Amino acid sequence: MTPGHFLKAALAAVAVAATSAAFADTQPLTVNATVQAVCKFTSAARTLSFNIDPSVAGPVAGVMSGTVTYKCTKGTVGTGVAAGNGNNFAGGTRQMSTGGTTPNLLPYTLTLTGGTATGTGFGASSTDSTITITGSVAAADYANLPASTAYTDTVQLTLTP
Repeated sequence: MTPGHFLKAALAAVAVAATSAAFADTQPLTVNATVQAVCKFTSAARTLSFNIDPSVAGPVAGVMSGTVTYKCTKGTVGTGVAAGNGNNFAGGTRQMSTGGTTPNLLPYTLTLTGGTATGTGFGASSTDSTITITGSVAAADYANLPASTAYTDTVQLTLTP
């Protein structure tokens, strides 16, 4: 390529670049995010157990297998925890069942407290909040039931931010 041809090619490239720059445009891009207000259980599923001696009069209190813990988005206040009716609910009463075609039923009550702490977030420096669950079985409900280690029920807990 001769110097003259080289100069013409360079000028043509500059002209194309100048023409391309003349048609350039800019536009702002907005970037945003929404952090959701959530509360999540952080403990594994727990069991509330009753060890009932029918020869002893009086209600029997349940014993938890551990604590129920949760975390909420930083600054989010939980509005509470609720327990569903369970699998054997009837007549306004939660009941444990032995299952089968003619199950024996054992009524019980639950009390839940907590679920209203202000969240500290989900990061490493955040802390768990605790829900206390207690239960009771009245003496009149177990006094004449047959022995069984399989009186059970499953209740869904709901934690609401």
